Amino acid sequence: MNFKLVFHLILTLLFCVFLSASLACNTTPLPTSTPAPVSTRTPPPTATTAPASPALFAQSTLAVVVSASRPTATATLVPKTIEQVTQGWSNTRYMDYAHLSRGMTCQTCHTTWSPTDARPANSTCIDCHPDSVPAAGVRRRGSTPHNAHIGVLNCFQCHHSHRSFELYCTRCHSLNVNPRFQ
Repeated sequence: MNFKLVFHLILTLLFCVFLSASLACNTTPLPTSTPAPVSTRTPPPTATTAPASPALFAQSTLAVVVSASRPTATATLVPKTIEQVTQGWSNTRYMDYAHLSRGMTCQTCHTTWSPTDARPANSTCIDCHPDSVPAAGVRRRGSTPHNAHIGVLNCFQCHHSHRSFELYCTRCHSLNVNPRFQ
């Protein structure tokens, strides 16, 4: 046998072994015991302290089963597990970090722990951000996405907590958009 072929086969085999081992490490089930109570104002993680344990925020209704099928491009960008959500707390500019750094917790926006409460209602956002929604008919310079022609949008359609901002209007419109929205 050719030496290069044998070497290539060995490297491929090692890669497969390491890949399967790393995938096996990521399938640790959530704890079944009742998590310790969390205070209503958990301090945000800092560079010197690790983020709070995901087990503190995890409950059985939050477990997500990820299929073995090939993920789509958007599926890789959207957090699926509590661990993926908490990874962004200390190293991203996403809203979850901004909220946590101001002393808020998951429960501030997610009032119940159920799959149907995954995205907060507009009223939850407006409670803290009342000036974010201009009065009907008020237009700022350029377009005003908060006054959309298709009706009332949900805040989370643009303002994602655990991933990058997405200007919902660009799904249909080709706009000269401010670079901060790209």
